[in-house]
Amino acid sequence: MAIRFGNNRKYLIYILAGLVFILSVALIYIQYNAWSDLKEEIRLEEEELDLAMIRLARLTRYRENAPEYEHRLAVAKALIPDYPGEDELISYIYRVAEDSDMTVNDIRFENRSATEQYTIMPLSINIEGGYQELRRFLSNLYYGERAIRVNNIRISSSSGAETSISVTLSVAAFYNHSE
Repeated sequence: MAIRFGNNRKYLIYILAGLVFILSVALIYIQYNAWSDLKEEIRLEEEELDLAMIRLARLTRYRENAPEYEHRLAVAKALIPDYPGEDELISYIYRVAEDSDMTVNDIRFENRSATEQYTIMPLSINIEGGYQELRRFLSNLYYGERAIRVNNIRISSSSGAETSISVTLSVAAFYNHSE
């Protein structure tokens, strides 16, 4: 009987050793998966941190450039008044034409359209002058005291002088909505 008990004991030890080995392998596998998951979480967190650092750097630049942005906003507000000012706009166009040695033949307002923040006031302007004067006129409009977008330019030879051209401009001026 002692032999039998010794064999059973031997089998029991082998079985226990096998169970310990299987449990060890299972624990190592579980730990490896947990480690892999943590590694992936760390990678994702590092990506989010990099994105947050980029955003922070961009926001810091914005804060550093705040005076410039405020200046640009003030200039933009000056270019787009709070009222239509048709008479002022007509005077402005005549003044720009005169400064550019162009002659204004006609100015016509067309139907307005509103956006969320401002109203678009389309105009048709007929002017006459030379090519270089037209370039100066467009430059003066671009750098002028009021925001005016040139949508279309139609140029034809003028019935007057040989170097003179007749130009029809389709433009848009803007004004803010009343608050």
